[in-house]
Amino acid sequence: MRGTLMTLTNVAGRLLWTTPARLIDVLLSWQERATMRRHLAEMPDYMLRDVGLTRLDVAPEVRKPFWRA
Repeated sequence: MRGTLMTLTNVAGRLLWTTPARLIDVLLSWQERATMRRHLAEMPDYMLRDVGLTRLDVAPEVRKPFWRA
């Protein structure tokens, strides 16, 4: 603690003590992950083929919740 504000956060079922900076980092990571998965889900099939993927290849990734890596 030593003068640092600590926050209790529940992440993936685990209780963690984090600094506000770490909490912000986690929230930004979640936002980035959600945005990337949304973009992947919205990609047309021809673009997926260009990178060697199919709709079936990306389905498991886009179904994941934002907090799961």
